[in-house]
Amino acid sequence: DPQTLIVVAAVFTTTIYVYVIAKYASDTPFSLLLMLCTVFIGTMNGIRQVMAGAIFTLGWSLLIKRKMIPLLLLVLLASTFHASAIILIPLCFIICGKRYNIGIWVFLAFVIFCFVSPCLAIKSP
Repeated sequence: DPQTLIVVAAVFTTTIYVYVIAKYASDTPFSLLLMLCTVFIGTMNGIRQVMAGAIFTLGWSLLIKRKMIPLLLLVLLASTFHASAIILIPLCFIICGKRYNIGIWVFLAFVIFCFVSPCLAIKSP
């Protein structure tokens, strides 16, 4: 039954998010409220994207401890669910620097460029 698959996937991803929030959030009830208002709705739609995000969320402790090889393997596992998880590989290396380092600004500029570039390519008649 497809509905059973959707419910099982939603429960799996929501459990991962709740576990990570309970472990790392400074204000757990507020963080759970934010998760409920934003992520929970998405767990029933876009199963592959949310599953890839949940798998990467499991690697949050690896990112904090700067264990890159297991984290990269986890990202590769997440990319088997959705190819967009590959973008997390350069992001993992950028995040590990100091706060607001040049890598973060370059990555942010690249993301903005990726969103704006299709608009620049549209030619008016």
